[in-house]
Amino acid sequence: MSLSAACAAFVVLPSGSGTATRGRRSVTGRRAPLRWPPFGRRPRAAGTLHRLRCGLQRKQEQQQQQQEQNEQVEQPWEAAPQTSTDQWRSLAQSGSEQRSTSPEPVVPLRSLRERLDAVQRQQSPNESVPEERRRPLWRRLLHDERWSDLRIFLGSFIIATAVRTFVVEPRYIPSLSMFPTFHVGDQLLVEKVSHRFGRAYRAGDVVVFQPPEALAQMQAARAAAKQKPSASPLMVVVKPRQEQLEAMIKRIVAVGGDTIQVRGGQVLVNGVALDEPYVLEEPDYEWGPVRVPPGHLVVLGDNRSNSMDSHIWGSLPEHNVIGRALVRYWPPNRVGGIEH
Repeated sequence: MSLSAACAAFVVLPSGSGTATRGRRSVTGRRAPLRWPPFGRRPRAAGTLHRLRCGLQRKQEQQQQQQEQNEQVEQPWEAAPQTSTDQWRSLAQSGSEQRSTSPEPVVPLRSLRERLDAVQRQQSPNESVPEERRRPLWRRLLHDERWSDLRIFLGSFIIATAVRTFVVEPRYIPSLSMFPTFHVGDQLLVEKVSHRFGRAYRAGDVVVFQPPEALAQMQAARAAAKQKPSASPLMVVVKPRQEQLEAMIKRIVAVGGDTIQVRGGQVLVNGVALDEPYVLEEPDYEWGPVRVPPGHLVVLGDNRSNSMDSHIWGSLPEHNVIGRALVRYWPPNRVGGIEH
């Protein structure tokens, strides 16, 4: 059976004489009367079958054409070793034409999203950016649960630094200049608030202070005297700076405007001997009388004969004072306030 015969539809229609018909013409040669559609409705079985067969045929033809094209593309390259130079050139040109007609490279999805976001921001910047991203960075860190540990650490660090700088800080005793009030290794809390709120320094207060300029110069001269002379012009003597010296702790015995004198083992302030129960032994030196300049203090160690204090380097400016010793918290058997 041929292809045209397979695609044709055979419809049998009843005639008026009862003879079988093929197509529109009967076997006897006379045209049979048509009754369409028979029995009042149109038969669709033959038309549907025809469409399915034709569609299947077209699909098979397309697949066959595609297979032939692929074979034509691959076959010349397989026979390439037997071709001549001119054939090689023609094959190369045909291959370049085929490569030029290849589809464009696929653009990554991420780049497409970025372009789309950029276009949306240009069109409506307030609506394209989420509310979470429009907030400042510090506010996002403040409300994000993932940064809770960091917030706790930073908050604790800031509070501790502020308290140590402006309120109170710990200090330890490095020497015996304040013995017997303090021993080596005692640890104290030094408060810095009372003087800022108007409390003036008084005689008897134990204060922690930065060494004055006079003491720094004395120590620099002493260090220079210990240096051995050298003939080398490259030798440089480095003088110690004031901020490199450790803080000191002493007791105030006189303030600005007072006259102080050490005589006969007693400390006289404005001609009156001080009652000092915290002193272990009397001083073995004579000093004064000296008038204390305004804004300055005279400080002495409780271990009077073994202390580098004002009787050696002079009065102390009040702005050098760091704070007032308030309480001793170590060792446990010596915890308590400080006698002023």
